[in-house]
Amino acid sequence: MIKKIISIILVTVMLLISQLSCLAATSDTFSDIEESSHKRAIEVLYNLKLVNGDENGNFNPDKEITRVEFLAMVIRMIGQEASAKALAAEALPFTDVSDDHWGRGYIYFAYKMGIANGMSDNEFGPGLKVTYNQAVKMIVSSLGYGVIAEKKGGWPVGYLSQAVSLDLTKGVSSNERELKREEVARLILNGVTVTMRELINDEYVETDTPLEMMGYKKYSGVVTSTFEAQTSQKKIDENSVGISGVVYETSYFVDAELLGASVIYYTEDIGGGTEVVRYLYQYNDDDAINVVAEDIVDETNLSTFVYYEGDKVRKESLAGSSLTVVYNGKYAGSSYYEGGKILKPASGNVSLRDSDNDGVYDIAIVNEYKTVVVSAVSDNDIFDIYGNNISLDMKDDQISVYKDGARASLQMIESGDVLSVAQSKDKSKLIVYIVNNSFTGTVEAIREENEKTLYEINVDGEVKDFSVALEYRTAQDANRNSAAKFAPGDTGIFYLNYLDEIAYCKLTEKSADMSYGYVLNANTVSNLAGTSSFKILTLDNKITTFDAETEIYFGRMSGGKYVRSRESASEAVKYLTGGVEFALQICSYKLNDEGLIEELQFADTTGANDEYLSCAVDRKSLYYSQNLLDHKYIVDQNTAVFYVPSYAQYEDVLAAGKYNSFLKQGSSLVSIYDVKNNHAGAVVITPLTVQRYDMAVGEYETIIDNVNSPVMYIQSVSTVKGDDDESYMRITGIEDGEIVEVKVADTLNTNSQSKSLLVPGVAIQYEKNDLTRSRALTSEEESVLILFKVVYDFNKEQPMQQTYNYTTAYKNRPQISVIHSRVTAVEPSFIAVELGETAAPLSGGTVYMRYNPNSKQKFDLINLAQVSIGQEVMMRLRYLNTREVVVIE
Repeated sequence: MIKKIISIILVTVMLLISQLSCLAATSDTFSDIEESSHKRAIEVLYNLKLVNGDENGNFNPDKEITRVEFLAMVIRMIGQEASAKALAAEALPFTDVSDDHWGRGYIYFAYKMGIANGMSDNEFGPGLKVTYNQAVKMIVSSLGYGVIAEKKGGWPVGYLSQAVSLDLTKGVSSNERELKREEVARLILNGVTVTMRELINDEYVETDTPLEMMGYKKYSGVVTSTFEAQTSQKKIDENSVGISGVVYETSYFVDAELLGASVIYYTEDIGGGTEVVRYLYQYNDDDAINVVAEDIVDETNLSTFVYYEGDKVRKESLAGSSLTVVYNGKYAGSSYYEGGKILKPASGNVSLRDSDNDGVYDIAIVNEYKTVVVSAVSDNDIFDIYGNNISLDMKDDQISVYKDGARASLQMIESGDVLSVAQSKDKSKLIVYIVNNSFTGTVEAIREENEKTLYEINVDGEVKDFSVALEYRTAQDANRNSAAKFAPGDTGIFYLNYLDEIAYCKLTEKSADMSYGYVLNANTVSNLAGTSSFKILTLDNKITTFDAETEIYFGRMSGGKYVRSRESASEAVKYLTGGVEFALQICSYKLNDEGLIEELQFADTTGANDEYLSCAVDRKSLYYSQNLLDHKYIVDQNTAVFYVPSYAQYEDVLAAGKYNSFLKQGSSLVSIYDVKNNHAGAVVITPLTVQRYDMAVGEYETIIDNVNSPVMYIQSVSTVKGDDDESYMRITGIEDGEIVEVKVADTLNTNSQSKSLLVPGVAIQYEKNDLTRSRALTSEEESVLILFKVVYDFNKEQPMQQTYNYTTAYKNRPQISVIHSRVTAVEPSFIAVELGETAAPLSGGTVYMRYNPNSKQKFDLINLAQVSIGQEVMMRLRYLNTREVVVIE
């Protein structure tokens, strides 16, 4: 092997993995690695300045890497980049490597040194994705262990065996496949700590590790002091940390919560015998006791920690008055101990550590969080919907704000956000976590376990346990209007805090009570069943047709007063259809276990009752500001809001959702219902003109007439037997946030597009033969797709475009609007994109997906937290109603 150049070249090797990056990341870590199983390896490489992010601060962990890109990384890793580049003009036997190929020198160096071979005698395959076996061979050979690997059996078994003995493949799955960038990071990190073998005078001699050649060292130890957890007389500053009694300078702030933790840390020798800690992480917490606040028993004191572990009670010995307590990120002096009360936080968790391994826990890390659901933010305060306001009368450097695992600012906090707030005992430090984590689910059951209440909630078919945040429970017990109570059978949008507790809930369907809706149509079918049905805009922003029981409880105005009686459902239909025009209006309804309407109420226009739907304000222009209408009526996350412009003339512009999606500061024409203690239960906004976003006019227009026909994102296509024993094409995909299957008729409607377009990766809008089947008294026909149009083909390279512009054309014939652009901003209530500086509003009915051309199913469901700035997206709009957001990989 060519003798290694260890001086100046090694200094320049600090961008070891530049093939993975373009520009330096601006945050503490990459924004897209939170879910990566190799997050730690990526963070180590980043903090050692061995890898940077792209222009958007992303690492792109799921993308593959080519053979020549990986080869270049390996050569940089061993300090041979200069040598390799100098060989770019040498002749190669590979016809697929052009004379001007950027990696030609790397390929020649690797070929001559036996680091990598070609795919054949005359082809190297530089653009092919590197596989696991190929990557292992390159690293083993580059480190000088190729001769040993050949003796063990050669390619690939010998190299795989040698890699295992060197721990090169630790943490990486061993099956042969194309490698992702996150896996490459782990292999490289494993490689930089392996002692190299170099051929000197015909003998192999062990030298330094690549890491040592770059001036780094790797150690393990125990954190003995931090800036905010001083445990000795020798004070250290905020740019230092004590590890196993030695004080090091650091390049970043070390949190007090690591006090007593076993850590791996990397240092860099900056000269003069000074080593700076570049990265540090906890690697072994097996000896620690971690307990959530709800499991800590009141018997706990400074000498004995008592807690539940499952259904058993455990006791641990503590150091008494010698106990060191880090409370909410800062050392708490003994004056705050109060006999052990500090170890029993109302919410949060406690971790116990035994720093000297004597069987007595001498360090307690206490995290106690206050949950705040933001109603408004000022310069000095954060206002909570439950009344637990937070003062911000502190210096900026005393407040730390985090969002999605990265540093954030107070300016990013908005109304509707959930915050978990931790403040030190001396009130000199405040930590704020902004949490955007919500889900739609149905409460299955409620149970008591170890003196705490757990809610079993069905989320996408899986039942999970959730507890309710203390502040939410307190507000519920006080019957605050902002704190909705939920029971088995209730469906809602649940918002979580930092501890994954339910911080608040917006109910969309309540089992025991009525749910608000806006009725758009009704009819009674004169068939054998005499079925009555009602078309309703529901709170989850969907237009749904519900059948009704034959007889229902029916509330309405009659003779100037409100009447509620049990009537035929057809009477409710007559009530709505008896005038010159259909009586569009707000309603409240209740469904039985079969999903049929069993109770239907329309508004008491006198506003005289507080038991049923009552109207407090009827179509008046009221001023909105700071969650108040007319300085009197409170609107918040639990207020049902229906946006019904132009007297609901166009169904595609209707929407339901959060108040802050539709109420802007200033005057709005509104009706208000069910006011209790000044809290508005429901608001209907009826502007005479439609609120519009600026949208770029596109040249392409889809030709779907019915904007409410179902839209499917096709994942797979197969052939199945039907009920009639005939073979049918079946398409499976995501529709309205759920996986559905639809059979396709042999012969489609003449207005339909070709069946050959029904392939995975395509979004279609379609209709089935259900209408003709429902008109027949009996029908043996199967329900099959008979008409479809392609909304968007993700398999093809598509330009950044908008397919339909509601601002200019919605009155003529509303169409599906598709926007293909890049994200410029993401908030809980909207997504902004580059094209036309468009802002697309979000609601509970918006579905989030990811399109990955390399996956079998093409589309999979994600959540809003996985949508980030810079991503390429396709959005389908129904005017003020964003139906789907698809991230394009």
